[in-house]
Amino acid sequence: MSMPSYIINWEELLEILGDKLEIDINDIDLSDLENYLVEQFETIIDLLKQILELLKDKGVQRIHSISNHIPAVVAPFKFTTTFEEDVLITGITYSQSAWKYQDSWNLEVDGNLLFEEIGTKEIGESKAMNVFYYVPAGKPINIIFHNDSGNSRLVWFDIEYIDLSMSNYIPTPKPTGIIVVNYITEDRILIDSKTLTGIAYGSHIIKPEDIPGYSLVGPDRHSVRLSDIETTVTVEFIVKNEELPPINNPYDWLVVMRWEDGSSADIDLHCYFDCNSNKHVYYSERELVIDEENKAWLNYDYTRHGANGRQDEPEIISILGMNNYTSNIYITNYNKGTIEENVTIEIYKREDNKDVRIHTATIAPSQISEEKTIYVGNIKNGEFIVIKENVPYEQRNLNLSSCRV
Repeated sequence: MSMPSYIINWEELLEILGDKLEIDINDIDLSDLENYLVEQFETIIDLLKQILELLKDKGVQRIHSISNHIPAVVAPFKFTTTFEEDVLITGITYSQSAWKYQDSWNLEVDGNLLFEEIGTKEIGESKAMNVFYYVPAGKPINIIFHNDSGNSRLVWFDIEYIDLSMSNYIPTPKPTGIIVVNYITEDRILIDSKTLTGIAYGSHIIKPEDIPGYSLVGPDRHSVRLSDIETTVTVEFIVKNEELPPINNPYDWLVVMRWEDGSSADIDLHCYFDCNSNKHVYYSERELVIDEENKAWLNYDYTRHGANGRQDEPEIISILGMNNYTSNIYITNYNKGTIEENVTIEIYKREDNKDVRIHTATIAPSQISEEKTIYVGNIKNGEFIVIKENVPYEQRNLNLSSCRV
């Protein structure tokens, strides 16, 4: 794209743009100015966009119509109107039911003659205002029709204007884009994806969310920019599996509970089998042996969490066999502590000597803070069944009235 060649007065143009372009007029050879402006073209366009941004969305486009019968009398006829709000007149369209070349009309605003003796035409005509004309509220707008031919007819005048009243302001929606946030492993496996819609154009800092069962490797934030050129942006956060502490007994299932770092809340994990209070694994009964092929253990229990407690101090119950039983999973807030972040219950199944996570139940802080107990779900017939409902609060022997076999 080349610069237009019809700029007449370079010095005046530079006086307008000089401080924006950071140039010294005295140091420029005006014979080379066009080349310089070509080099600064993007800066000029950006400046013009800023000006347009200031001007747009400042009112509502409207039309006010006047129509009247002109009798067969040689005389001027005045039509007067006013607006209750400040307006900018942008143009006038007029037409008539019959035409005579002798006739004309004037436009007068608050005593100022803007259009003078505009000859009528055989067809309707629009007059656009190259410079919008500001009219304060209540100031008279007069259209004077000179019926010099003495013929009768109907005339129409449409006053096109911008209503500057804020009460009538209809804002133009700001342009928005989309940010796609992907969570991937170091070997490029997609773990989770979040799509953020309705994000305003401009720069944004995107921080990762907690993905249950995974910890962040990097980075810890992304800076992105949405614009007309790039309306959708994708960012990636690298995560890894949260490591499990060693389990020193054989097992088929693991129930792993994690909660926030640096917490004084003592969240306890419980497991009943077939809703039987005598078949109960928890902090006071850490091992249950039915026979050599059906056992359960509370492998890890914590009364509080350290600075890296979510990762390093999960509470864990392991289950061996128990295929003919329903494993009922509960959690309770033993010391009625306050929780500010989600608690997660991860269910792992042992397959091919690997721990395969088959479900993560997320418990909101409001569900477990203070005096709360939750029936999380059941392991039954090789599957995990989510229940996740609050039950009457207990610290030790939990309320099994809603327990399901």
